[in-house]
Amino acid sequence: DEERLAGDYLKERFQTYGLKPAFGSSYFQEFPFIEKLELTKNNSLTLINSGNEIFLKPGDDFITAPFSGNSRVVGNAVFVGYGVSAPRLNYDDYEGIDVKGKVVIAMRYHPEHDSSKSSFDMYSTYRQKAALARDKGAAAIIFVNGFLPKNDEDLLMNLRYDGAPAMQNFSVLQIKRSSVDQIFKDAKLDFADYQKRIDQSKQPMVIEIENLLIDIETEIQAVEKTARNVAGILEGNDEQFKNEYIVIGAHYDHLGIDQLLTSSMYKGNEKVIHFGADDNASGTAGVMELAEKFASMKDQLKRSFIFIAFSGEELGLLGSSYFVNNPPIPLENIITMLNMDMVGRLNSESNLTVIGAGTSSTWKNLLEEKNNYELKLSLSESGSGGSDHQVFYNKNIPVLFFFTGTHEDYHRPTDVAEQINYEGQEKVLNYVFEIADAVNQ
Repeated sequence: DEERLAGDYLKERFQTYGLKPAFGSSYFQEFPFIEKLELTKNNSLTLINSGNEIFLKPGDDFITAPFSGNSRVVGNAVFVGYGVSAPRLNYDDYEGIDVKGKVVIAMRYHPEHDSSKSSFDMYSTYRQKAALARDKGAAAIIFVNGFLPKNDEDLLMNLRYDGAPAMQNFSVLQIKRSSVDQIFKDAKLDFADYQKRIDQSKQPMVIEIENLLIDIETEIQAVEKTARNVAGILEGNDEQFKNEYIVIGAHYDHLGIDQLLTSSMYKGNEKVIHFGADDNASGTAGVMELAEKFASMKDQLKRSFIFIAFSGEELGLLGSSYFVNNPPIPLENIITMLNMDMVGRLNSESNLTVIGAGTSSTWKNLLEEKNNYELKLSLSESGSGGSDHQVFYNKNIPVLFFFTGTHEDYHRPTDVAEQINYEGQEKVLNYVFEIADAVNQ
């Protein structure tokens, strides 16, 4: 397991620098997480049309949604357009119908799918539509891609864990468009025309297929694993301030080799290594560099430091969330958190984004004062943002997040070491060091 190897390497580095274990006698903080979801053998979808059974194949003809509950359902089918209820838009696909105990079939998106910004957007996610169907008393919901938008390739959703709970005892699936098209044809109806009429009129159109029964079984199994944060401590020397801690962190996980299970931007079919040189070997290297630097001057430290490499960031800030909820020291003793995520691609204009500049009254002056490296700073006051500093900000801890910007290699296999701007990264790390040292004073 590559995460284990990387964690062991970080521990060895921290030991070499003379950092003390952050978690009692250990440098590791283990936490559980769901690595992936798997379909068990108990996933089936059978269309029973006038007594004729059509068995659909999981993965090819249909897929169980990652947030589906485990359930067995047999019910009549009812098409509910887009499956949207938006009273303030005078649109309700469920108006005047009873779907209790039935299997509803709903198209993805909404009647204004060609609009770049529509008021329907807020009603149109998979989860929203599924929760609405459940609340209306439906036994299950099946999603299908309509014939519009035209560039829709009728791909089935990925079986990827989204970090939220499943819908207990309620089946959620997606079926291929060809199967629904055939259902319409058997009933002497036209699926493409059905969608066009709803789009043009903005009027719901419910269709019940009297001779159609749908037999559904869904069961998803979560594969649980254990990940590890890696952290070491340098203790301060000032009796008054050594119980105040400065956290310097970065995430050391990336996407692995299976893009179908991750947020990869790579669309190829073969499994490939996502190296993550910038995201976030650059930040992890920064934590090690700063740990070594501060360790070399440990006698000058007033306050204490925690140097930490988080795991599980790419799955939703899992490691950092676990850390702030299970801290090795009282959380109120952490006076700031400095986060580095993608600091290896400083561009020719030396643009550096710093998020969190408004989370402490001292940050803006300090950020300007210590900019001795001709960095073109772009400051964001809020501490919000998709990296590990976010969870510290949520606990009212002042944060700074350093980021040299996204690029075309982001979350792709081409994010490799040869693309790193090492001189630029050195500037950023020196800058972060000076800020951290100023906080220490």
